[in-house]
Amino acid sequence: DRGVDDAMRQWLARLVATRRIVILPSANALGYFRDEREEDGVDPNRDFPYDLKDGEQCMRTIAARCINEIFRDHMFQLAITFHAGSSSVTYEWGAPTYEGELSPDDEALKQLVNGYVRYGGAFPLMNIKQYDMGTMNDVVYSVRGGMEDWAYAGSWDKDRVRPCHPDTYGGYDESKTIYDDASLRVVNTLVEASNIKTPPHEQLGTDEDVFNPDSSGTGHIPRNIRLSLLMADIVQPYASVRYVNGLQLEDDIVPLRENANRLCKQTRVLSVPKDDGKVTIEWTVGGGFNIDKSGLLLAKWDELPEYFDGASPPTQKAYRNLIKAINGNDKDYDFDFFIPPPSKEGRTRWHKNGLYPDAKNKDPYGGPIFTAEVPLKSYQVGDEIAVYAYAKLDSYWKTQPDSISPDVPPQTHFVNARTNSSWSYDHGNQTINGRLFYFSVPVTIVVGPEGSQLEELSERLPVRPKWENLGEEVIDGLEVVGEEVIDGLEVVGEEVIEEVEDHPGMTIFMGVGIGFVVLIAMYGIGRRVMYGRVQMEGGIEIGEAVVPTHTID
Repeated sequence: DRGVDDAMRQWLARLVATRRIVILPSANALGYFRDEREEDGVDPNRDFPYDLKDGEQCMRTIAARCINEIFRDHMFQLAITFHAGSSSVTYEWGAPTYEGELSPDDEALKQLVNGYVRYGGAFPLMNIKQYDMGTMNDVVYSVRGGMEDWAYAGSWDKDRVRPCHPDTYGGYDESKTIYDDASLRVVNTLVEASNIKTPPHEQLGTDEDVFNPDSSGTGHIPRNIRLSLLMADIVQPYASVRYVNGLQLEDDIVPLRENANRLCKQTRVLSVPKDDGKVTIEWTVGGGFNIDKSGLLLAKWDELPEYFDGASPPTQKAYRNLIKAINGNDKDYDFDFFIPPPSKEGRTRWHKNGLYPDAKNKDPYGGPIFTAEVPLKSYQVGDEIAVYAYAKLDSYWKTQPDSISPDVPPQTHFVNARTNSSWSYDHGNQTINGRLFYFSVPVTIVVGPEGSQLEELSERLPVRPKWENLGEEVIDGLEVVGEEVIDGLEVVGEEVIEEVEDHPGMTIFMGVGIGFVVLIAMYGIGRRVMYGRVQMEGGIEIGEAVVPTHTID
């Protein structure tokens, strides 16, 4: 399997099914073709309307305009732009105005980039160390008109942004550089991938054990695949029940199934004998670094109102009552949740101190495993019990060091989506609502008769797939990088289309200069995942013809 086992495939399936991926290869196509940094004499890296001097122009290049159009159509949370010429991973600030200052989101940025650097790893056999890290101003150099700071602050640092009115290529509509307060709040990270802009072939790496930083096949390409996959995982927290009485459950990702209408009672269900006396439940948490609180909520399905439909995230009313149950507040329902004490704290595998509690390799995703016991004495044979795992992550990201500028709270969707329950932004047909807790797709435990066997009863596949308006096969996955294909992870003109209430997002870029730009937008999909063909028209994506596919948590 060359290091890609079934557990890793389950993790990749979650990322593909629950994130939106937008890719922009070779934004500076002309410069790439001519083997030069500029696009017809203009550097696209400095062609964005942020922190410019009087008289400086912006949006003169097709590369910058293409990126601008994509950002106008989305509400991304995370981004990476891959370049070369040094070896580092850096973050905001990179603007001269803020030299010596930290950004309002500095705590999250430092931890995120530290995770990138560690999972990316080094190539000791080639004498190539881990990436350096720090702010762009400290590690690289300051830039006016930089894409990274523009994407980070263009929607809220209004004093640094101004409309563009270039005259190249027949001009560009000035209104397209006047931004709302939602679209440009992106954690946008700069990766300088190599000191050598065209590394020798032996440094590129192989597909052998590509997800292992210590693999003998590691190199520039595997390192940046790992870094990008960490970004895909971290964009939205998740919880998932893994074991019941030692029996490993099927994964939450269910092909061709909608994630609603209590379908989880068919796709995640097992029978436990009454005479077992208790149920031991184990679950994992991912999509973050610090697990502040995690636990279980149990209730009988026949006592739960219909708005508890088994979807993840839950409906608004279900979410509100789940939170009240966790906090022990007054409730507006006449049923009770059983909450096994106590709630847990821990760390995901991305934390610099390693995962906790140690999973002993039990979790397919490589995450921590939490455990709780539930007595069966209050349940009767035939009872169907809904089991939710919940988690709260990364609360400390809302704290700030002293030397931030401007003096405002954290401004990115990425930070606020998990730390600020009052956060709410709309952009086009997309919405990001902050929430403090994340819930799994519930597992159903059926109390079986005495003497029966522990047995999983899940029905994973529908009898008849409900394909609609799909003219050709949808290709799942990620990306082609330059001329090297990231093995098994390719998207060509495809995009995940979601009908969701909340959907945090993430992006990746690669090289606005001579190299290439890859934009990968990652969204945590909400209650239903759909795939759709994307036609390219003037460089702008148009998603139509959707079809229900995966159920997720």
